[in-house]
Amino acid sequence: MQQFNGKWIGWAHTIVAYTGFIGALLIGCWLHFNKIVQNEYYGYPDEWFPSVSATIGDRFPERSVFQLFIAITSGPRFALVFLWYLLTARRDSTLPKVVAGIGVFRTISCGGWTYITSTDDHNWHDIFMISYLVATLPWTLGCLALSPPNPRAIKYRKILASLFFGTLVPLIYYFIQHKVHKVAGGNSRNSWKSRCTAEANNFSLHNLRLS
Repeated sequence: MQQFNGKWIGWAHTIVAYTGFIGALLIGCWLHFNKIVQNEYYGYPDEWFPSVSATIGDRFPERSVFQLFIAITSGPRFALVFLWYLLTARRDSTLPKVVAGIGVFRTISCGGWTYITSTDDHNWHDIFMISYLVATLPWTLGCLALSPPNPRAIKYRKILASLFFGTLVPLIYYFIQHKVHKVAGGNSRNSWKSRCTAEANNFSLHNLRLS
């Protein structure tokens, strides 16, 4: 009987997701830089870095590139949720079922903010994005609580999870600077932090969960 190391599913998810985010960013900056850094208050040079939402939702072809690669990640993402449940399921515990349900919800939420872009409907795009970020907290804590006794893996999961949640503080700060105080460059700084949050989320837990 052939065996397959589950860690490669995590790596496949991470690599494809990074390709989608970075590919859309590079194409967007190459073809539509001035347009995707423009917001309701400022444009270039006050704003110098595009937001995730503007990059993945405003223009072709970067929007299509991102959506294509996120569609590809759905297979590994659902597989990770399913395999993590099989690895941690216990008859006397409901936590694995709860964590699996949250994992499915996060995956659907990811599809929501990917395919309902800020250009299509800004409110629903934000609702799905916020739902995804909020669900990441119980998902991360649940995965840590259910982690098999592997000190090295648990250590790195905690480090990567801390990096993800640590980026949320400056993300919220610069979001308020942009939306409430209308500070020039606030959106670019917020966009940079949101990129860091997204990339930390792509890497955290996904490629270490089945190690």
